[in-house]
Amino acid sequence: METLISASIDLQIVLIAGYLGFKITTVGRGLSVTTEEFLAQTLAFGSIGRAVAYFVELGTLMFSQAAGAAHVLPNDGRTIAIGAVTILAGIGAGMVWRRWGSDLVSAVMEATGTYKDDHQPTTWASIKAARATWTFVQVHLNDGRVLECEFSKVPLEVPGSPLIIADDGVSFYVTRIYRPADGGTVDIDVHGLNDDYVATYVPRSQFSQVDFGWRAQRRGGVVPPPLPVP
Repeated sequence: METLISASIDLQIVLIAGYLGFKITTVGRGLSVTTEEFLAQTLAFGSIGRAVAYFVELGTLMFSQAAGAAHVLPNDGRTIAIGAVTILAGIGAGMVWRRWGSDLVSAVMEATGTYKDDHQPTTWASIKAARATWTFVQVHLNDGRVLECEFSKVPLEVPGSPLIIADDGVSFYVTRIYRPADGGTVDIDVHGLNDDYVATYVPRSQFSQVDFGWRAQRRGGVVPPPLPVP
């Protein structure tokens, strides 16, 4: 830590920008990276941010000179401006990589026969990353019952995500219950008694299987519900 604090301000800015870009690409994905991978990705995103800041500074200087108003910021002002642009660009680079870059590289590698992998760390992460519209999810409990959430029956204004799955369990809005004992079903209203909504949390130890329905997204189609953290 003392080494980082004693480093030059330019290096500190690059590392901060790179770290934020790295966090954007990994948050919510359950990734486990080595120290070497962490440092490499941090420096990569930070360097991209610094390169963008350099070109922004160069372009600003050229524009000012062309306009006959070559004004140079004081050192503190320049440092703050470069730092802000570098950090924003580093975050932007992380967003672009997570939203489009990873999928693009994966598609190119598959098209060229180099390898076939979607760069996701788990099966659930691969499911979540697929461009699809979710229609329902069913959670099979250990006692035989099946809890179903049909997303079309969940109001858009419910707090949080209509479905969250994590290591400790699943939380969602139950719209129907299937009973294997008598083959019956019970429709559930997600509205509570006091102008609220009823969400259900099921611990991981209480269910054995999750089924879900989805379909390929179409341009202009229904936006899928927010998907859970793996």
